[in-house]
Amino acid sequence: FPVTIVKEEKTDPVPAPEIPAAEGSAHPELNPATVTTEIKDDVASLGIPDKHLEIVREGLDMVTNKPIGTAFLSRIIYPQYAMAGKTGTAQVRSGWVDRDVVLERKFRNHALFVGFAPVQNPRYAISVIIEHGESGSRAAAPVARDILTEAQRLNVAYEEEQT
Repeated sequence: FPVTIVKEEKTDPVPAPEIPAAEGSAHPELNPATVTTEIKDDVASLGIPDKHLEIVREGLDMVTNKPIGTAFLSRIIYPQYAMAGKTGTAQVRSGWVDRDVVLERKFRNHALFVGFAPVQNPRYAISVIIEHGESGSRAAAPVARDILTEAQRLNVAYEEEQT
Protein backbone atom coordinates (compact mmCIF):
# COMPACT_ATOMS: atom_id res chain seq x y z
CA PHE A 1 0.00 0.00 0.00
CA PRO A 2 1.17 3.59 -0.58
CA VAL A 3 2.93 5.39 2.26
CA THR A 4 2.77 9.12 2.81
CA ILE A 5 6.05 10.63 3.93
CA VAL A 6 5.72 13.82 5.94
CA LYS A 7 8.66 16.21 5.85
CA GLU A 8 9.05 19.03 8.30
CA GLU A 9 11.23 22.04 7.57
CA LYS A 10 12.11 24.15 10.59
CA THR A 11 12.07 27.91 10.29
CA ASP A 12 13.58 30.56 12.52
CA PRO A 13 12.19 30.70 16.07
CA VAL A 14 9.70 33.46 16.76
CA PRO A 15 8.88 35.11 20.10
CA ALA A 16 5.68 33.88 21.69
CA PRO A 17 4.79 36.37 24.43
CA GLU A 18 1.04 36.03 23.82
CA ILE A 19 1.07 32.35 24.89
CA PRO A 20 1.45 32.00 28.67
CA ALA A 21 3.77 29.25 29.86
CA ALA A 22 2.18 26.42 31.83
CA GLU A 23 3.09 26.29 35.49
CA GLY A 24 6.48 24.65 35.91
CA SER A 25 7.45 24.91 32.24
CA ALA A 26 8.92 27.51 29.97
CA HIS A 27 8.60 28.12 26.24
CA PRO A 28 10.31 31.39 25.41
CA GLU A 29 9.83 30.84 21.68
CA LEU A 30 7.94 28.71 19.21
CA ASN A 31 9.68 26.79 16.47
CA PRO A 32 7.26 26.89 13.53
CA ALA A 33 7.57 24.36 10.76
CA THR A 34 6.37 23.97 7.20
CA VAL A 35 4.93 20.51 6.68
CA THR A 36 4.79 18.91 3.23
CA THR A 37 3.74 15.44 2.18
CA GLU A 38 4.93 13.04 -0.46
CA ILE A 39 3.20 9.79 -1.42
CA LYS A 40 5.45 6.83 -2.22
CA ASP A 41 4.22 3.58 -3.75
CA ASP A 42 7.56 1.76 -3.67
CA VAL A 43 8.29 1.51 0.06
CA ALA A 44 10.35 -1.53 1.08
CA SER A 45 8.74 -4.09 3.37
CA LEU A 46 9.99 -4.40 6.93
CA GLY A 47 9.70 -8.17 6.62
CA ILE A 48 7.06 -8.52 9.34
CA PRO A 49 4.65 -11.34 8.47
CA ASP A 50 1.13 -10.16 7.58
CA LYS A 51 -0.42 -12.45 10.22
CA HIS A 52 1.65 -10.70 12.92
CA LEU A 53 0.66 -7.26 11.67
CA GLU A 54 -2.99 -8.32 11.67
CA ILE A 55 -2.75 -9.33 15.35
CA VAL A 56 -1.28 -5.92 16.21
CA ARG A 57 -3.97 -4.10 14.18
CA GLU A 58 -6.73 -6.08 15.92
CA GLY A 59 -5.28 -5.18 19.32
CA LEU A 60 -5.06 -1.50 18.43
CA ASP A 61 -8.65 -1.62 17.17
CA MET A 62 -9.79 -3.20 20.44
CA VAL A 63 -8.20 -0.40 22.49
CA THR A 64 -10.61 2.15 21.02
CA ASN A 65 -13.56 0.17 19.67
CA LYS A 66 -14.33 -2.56 22.21
CA PRO A 67 -15.88 -1.85 25.63
CA ILE A 68 -12.87 -3.47 27.35
CA GLY A 69 -10.44 -1.07 25.62
CA THR A 70 -8.72 1.68 27.58
CA ALA A 71 -9.77 4.34 25.04
CA PHE A 72 -13.28 3.05 24.35
CA LEU A 73 -14.88 6.19 25.79
CA SER A 74 -12.81 8.26 23.32
CA ARG A 75 -13.72 6.24 20.23
CA ILE A 76 -14.92 7.88 17.04
CA ILE A 77 -18.60 6.99 16.88
CA TYR A 78 -18.81 7.18 13.08
CA PRO A 79 -17.82 3.70 11.78
CA GLN A 80 -16.33 5.02 8.54
CA TYR A 81 -13.95 7.24 10.57
CA ALA A 82 -13.10 4.74 13.35
CA MET A 83 -9.61 5.07 14.82
CA ALA A 84 -7.32 2.48 16.38
CA GLY A 85 -4.45 3.15 18.73
CA LYS A 86 -2.63 2.69 22.00
CA THR A 87 -2.88 4.71 25.20
CA GLY A 88 -0.03 5.17 27.62
CA THR A 89 1.63 7.22 30.31
CA ALA A 90 5.19 8.41 30.75
CA GLN A 91 6.23 8.46 34.37
CA VAL A 92 7.43 11.83 35.64
CA ARG A 93 8.87 10.65 38.94
CA SER A 94 9.58 7.30 40.50
CA GLY A 95 7.83 5.92 43.53
CA TRP A 96 4.31 4.90 44.42
CA VAL A 97 1.71 7.53 45.21
CA ASP A 98 -1.61 6.70 46.87
CA ARG A 99 -4.65 7.35 44.67
CA ASP A 100 -6.16 9.80 47.16
CA VAL A 101 -3.07 12.04 47.14
CA VAL A 102 -3.35 15.08 44.89
CA LEU A 103 0.01 15.74 43.25
CA GLU A 104 1.33 19.10 42.19
CA ARG A 105 0.93 19.42 38.42
CA LYS A 106 4.67 19.21 37.80
CA PHE A 107 4.76 15.71 39.34
CA ARG A 108 1.85 14.23 37.37
CA ASN A 109 2.55 11.67 34.62
CA HIS A 110 2.41 12.59 30.95
CA ALA A 111 -0.49 11.24 28.87
CA LEU A 112 0.19 9.48 25.54
CA PHE A 113 -1.81 8.20 22.59
CA VAL A 114 -0.65 6.98 19.19
CA GLY A 115 -3.08 5.85 16.56
CA PHE A 116 -4.39 5.84 13.01
CA ALA A 117 -7.65 6.16 11.10
CA PRO A 118 -9.72 4.94 9.49
CA VAL A 119 -9.16 1.44 10.83
CA GLN A 120 -10.02 -0.39 7.60
CA ASN A 121 -8.00 1.80 5.25
CA PRO A 122 -5.53 3.96 7.23
CA ARG A 123 -4.82 7.40 5.80
CA TYR A 124 -3.91 9.33 8.95
CA ALA A 125 -1.51 8.64 11.81
CA ILE A 126 -1.30 10.64 15.01
CA SER A 127 0.77 10.90 18.16
CA VAL A 128 -0.46 13.00 21.08
CA ILE A 129 1.48 13.86 24.22
CA ILE A 130 -0.19 15.90 26.96
CA GLU A 131 2.36 17.06 29.50
CA HIS A 132 1.21 16.15 33.02
CA GLY A 133 -2.09 14.88 31.56
CA GLU A 134 -1.93 11.82 33.86
CA SER A 135 -3.76 9.34 31.62
CA GLY A 136 -3.55 8.58 27.91
CA SER A 137 -7.15 7.40 27.82
CA ARG A 138 -8.54 10.45 29.61
CA ALA A 139 -6.34 13.23 28.22
CA ALA A 140 -4.54 12.26 24.99
CA ALA A 141 -7.04 9.92 23.28
CA PRO A 142 -9.86 12.50 23.23
CA VAL A 143 -7.52 14.98 21.50
CA ALA A 144 -6.55 12.36 18.91
CA ARG A 145 -10.23 11.52 18.37
CA ASP A 146 -11.13 15.15 17.71
CA ILE A 147 -8.21 15.74 15.32
CA LEU A 148 -8.73 12.50 13.39
CA THR A 149 -12.47 13.05 13.13
CA GLU A 150 -12.00 16.55 11.75
CA ALA A 151 -9.18 15.55 9.37
CA GLN A 152 -11.35 12.81 7.91
CA ARG A 153 -14.42 15.04 7.79
CA LEU A 154 -12.42 17.59 5.83
CA ASN A 155 -10.76 14.77 3.84
CA VAL A 156 -7.34 16.43 4.12
CA ALA A 157 -5.31 13.49 2.79
CA TYR A 158 -7.57 13.19 -0.26
CA GLU A 159 -7.17 16.88 -1.05
CA GLU A 160 -3.35 16.61 -0.90
CA GLU A 161 -3.36 13.54 -3.17
CA GLN A 162 -5.29 15.51 -5.81
CA THR A 163 -2.73 18.34 -5.99
